[in-house]
Amino acid sequence: MDLPTKIFLGWLITCYVTMPALVLAHELGHAVAILRAGRPVIVIVGCEPPLIRYRADRLDLRFHPLLDRLELHRRIGERGSRSDLWGACRYDSRGLTAGQLRSIMRAGPFANVVTGLMCATVAYLGAGSASFLFWLAASAFIISFWFALGNLAPRARAGLVSDGQRMLSIKGLSADAVPVPLPPAGDIESSGSSVAPPARSAERSSQGSGLGGPGC
Repeated sequence: MDLPTKIFLGWLITCYVTMPALVLAHELGHAVAILRAGRPVIVIVGCEPPLIRYRADRLDLRFHPLLDRLELHRRIGERGSRSDLWGACRYDSRGLTAGQLRSIMRAGPFANVVTGLMCATVAYLGAGSASFLFWLAASAFIISFWFALGNLAPRARAGLVSDGQRMLSIKGLSADAVPVPLPPAGDIESSGSSVAPPARSAERSSQGSGLGGPGC
């Protein structure tokens, strides 16, 4: 396989396999923490209609490997503006304690760290440094840690709110305290954050978590 072919295949695999898988890992990390808190959750990754739809008890998973940021942005109710949102978890956070919310916010970046370490292990044990598999696994490791660090960095700009910014908003609260109002919701910027689903009534208050990144 010549070098241009390797580069092209690497780009295709990164855009349509690696990136969607890492976004899904992030969202499932959030989802596990949400389910542990006793709340149902909708996990959305990629375009509509989903290529894979899975429902089990309180989990509704909708997955498509094509990460169309604008389409997903429209689906969560923010019409007419641009977003770097690639995935989202939708759940009702009313009544959750600060400790539960922190666990939910940390779970996505933690899932990316674990996934990144798995990719590093594959790169180290599974192939030599000159092999195609090595560079795919190494790139997945880098992207995964980039996602994790981007989510943990406190950032809020033009309505884009990172998981780190959400954690900062409830800093100092005891684990048993219930934040009122809830931590800020918004779209994500370059490496991930949280997003609130559209309210269906004036009485509804929900929030969710998601991950994004620059497009391929």
